[in-house]
Parts: sequence; C-alpha cells; structure tokens
Amino acid sequence: SETSPATSVLELGCSDGYFVGWLRKEGYNAEGVDIDENAIIRSDKPYLHHGDITCLDDIFDGRTFNLIVATGVFNIGTQIYYLFKEELGMDKKGTVETTPEHEKAALENIEKILKSSFRHLKPGGLLITVDNIMPGDYTAISPVAASRAGYVIVHSIRQEAILQKPK
Repeated sequence: SETSPATSVLELGCSDGYFVGWLRKEGYNAEGVDIDENAIIRSDKPYLHHGDITCLDDIFDGRTFNLIVATGVFNIGTQIYYLFKEELGMDKKGTVETTPEHEKAALENIEKILKSSFRHLKPGGLLITVDNIMPGDYTAISPVAASRAGYVIVHSIRQEAILQKPK
C-alpha cells in the first residue's frame, strides 16, 4: 500500500540526520531528534532537533507523528552509555563493569522513551525500532512496559519491535 507523502515521521537518535534526509527526499515530512548536540550542530539542518527523547514535549510540544522510528535506541547498552558514560569512563575503556542498578536505570529510561513517544504518535501511529545487538546486550522493549505505556504490540522479537498506538 502506498503511503501519503504527507506522512510525518520522527527518528529518535537521528545523529547527523542521514536517514531523515533520505526520507525527506522520498517525500516524507521527516524530522529527527538526538541528544548529541554536536551532531545536530554539524548537520545544520532545520528539521533536526537537539533534545532528550524521554521528554519529547520539550521539543515538539503537542505535535504528533504518523510514524516514529529508532535504530540502536531501545537497548540496554545504548541507554547505559548515555546515562553513565562519564561515571563509568566508557569513552576511555573498551569494556566496563555494569551493575544491576545500571541496568534498572536503563530499563526505566527506555520506559520513559516509550511513554514520551506514545504521546507524540497520532492515533493508529506506529513506533518501529530495530537494534544492532552486541553480544550480551538485548532490545529492552518488554511487552509489559509497552502495554503499560498504552501500545498494542504488533510485532516483537529480540532485535525489533513494532508498537501501535490504538485508534
């Protein structure tokens, strides 16, 4: 089925916006958001935004999207990195020791991202996530957390999930 070019898409963790740029060339009304302010500044694109994806309200106020996509966002390793990189010296070491408390905080952050994304999806809109899993890592969208946020779970396996906001 064809998608309307007016379809609005938000990429979480867009980095320098390569994928968002491609979507825009394909006719989608695409925007991106990333916590890395330097990546957003380097890209110098008005459709890319710096901000915390646990608080999309701060960036997009009440705006909603047909589709929210994310690659490499909803996994434990990524979340521990962004929450604890300084504390654990993650940019200086190849491997780090994490604790169950680090993992718990990462899971709580993922649930915040799920809830934030839900508020910015149109009714019937989809959140699609794909993760490149490192050994020992896993995608951390639990069906329980997704249901608690209000999603219908369309598809969920170890490396990917499709969640829908009810119509």
